[in-house]
Amino acid sequence: MNLAFDESGNLWVTDSAGGKVNIYPPGATTPSKSLTSGYTSAYGISIDKTVAAVVSNYSSPAAVYAYKPGKYKPYATLTNGISQAISLLLTKP
Repeated sequence: MNLAFDESGNLWVTDSAGGKVNIYPPGATTPSKSLTSGYTSAYGISIDKTVAAVVSNYSSPAAVYAYKPGKYKPYATLTNGISQAISLLLTKP
């Protein structure tokens, strides 16, 4: 499990055992959205200042999914050359 906050204060939590990414609004204990597209073991997550998100799926398939700001369906998927997607960095520190 990994987590990140977006600019609106939503908490994005990867659920590797459940194969999804849950998005919790500020103060909520129930997710407002669950992203499941392609996930079997969602693991790493990074959100930049524009609120674009990148989420890794550890295996089966090992992949990285990219989301545009404010969108909850991936616009790009990277699978070529990945065997275990564990951590991500969306922008340079």
